[in-house]
Amino acid sequence: MLLVSQFGIRTCNPKSSICMIMTPPFEIATVYNKSTKKYFQAPVKALRCPMQKTLALFNAYVLGEAPMGKVGTGQLDGFNVVKYRTSKAFEVKAKLLRKTDNVPSSNPSVIDSQSTDDFHLPPSAGEGLCKYYGVPWVSGIPLSVEAKDTDGDPSVILKSSKGQKIKVTASDFLLPPGFTREKSLEEVHQSSQTEDAMQLFGR
Repeated sequence: MLLVSQFGIRTCNPKSSICMIMTPPFEIATVYNKSTKKYFQAPVKALRCPMQKTLALFNAYVLGEAPMGKVGTGQLDGFNVVKYRTSKAFEVKAKLLRKTDNVPSSNPSVIDSQSTDDFHLPPSAGEGLCKYYGVPWVSGIPLSVEAKDTDGDPSVILKSSKGQKIKVTASDFLLPPGFTREKSLEEVHQSSQTEDAMQLFGR
């Protein structure tokens, strides 16, 4: 679930219990684990995806660093969106890795994303969310990220359901009481729910 308001941003995955909050001026991200009661804070610029090492292992590269270029505009669930796609060079490289390095065919070779600036938030807000989800970021709040693997089969990496207006307060964007600060993001990510943690990037 993702909450966006003038008070801040909060996103949480119920399967992994890993959540993140950012408040104005959206320069610091707080990632916390509701199961272990641990949290970690870092500047958005220094933030890494909680599963970056795992994703790099499976994908042979860090997905969030895939080069993206603007390919158009449109509408998605009532939001104005900008559409982006990975470069042709990225596709060629992914297919080459498949042939030469024996990486899984599930490796994305084409990535399409849609993001919105309708919330009028600073760029760091969208950047923090994309780092949390482990997806490429160019501008705005990410709403959809889809990919095709090296065999051309499609998959959904990130999909937002239709937005709803709900009443929130500043307290909805505060770290809950009783959490212990850790020295690294990896310590926050550690959980007994190992299998569920692999589903971190579903929304």
